[in-house]
Amino acid sequence: MEQWKIAQQTIANKESDMNPVTRLLIPGTPMQSIPPDPRALGTMPKGVKVIAVPDIPVSQLVLRDPAWGRHSDPSGVIDCGAQLLAHACVDIQTNTVYAASSLIPQALEWEFENVILNSLGYDISGR
Repeated sequence: MEQWKIAQQTIANKESDMNPVTRLLIPGTPMQSIPPDPRALGTMPKGVKVIAVPDIPVSQLVLRDPAWGRHSDPSGVIDCGAQLLAHACVDIQTNTVYAASSLIPQALEWEFENVILNSLGYDISGR
């Protein structure tokens, strides 16, 4: 609940970057943001599930990219599908947040922001 409250405060009090992933994948894409939205403070985590997923061992990650050899376990990453590695990810259709076991609760805030923004009607496809 603490991470949910932080996510609420972030959206209510700060500009939200709506396309960081798009900008990472397509260099030169201009930033899209929304102003603070105080409605976030009234958005509750009704029906939101959090599932801890075991971190992918570094020994498996080095098979994908030898650069992982500089890391140690726990890796802090999970497979979010389509070969996307991340600390956490969300399935908006089911309001389920998946997070690396070693990073719960800190990895939850960003995904909770996504759930809140979606529930407020924002397009989160670029996040």
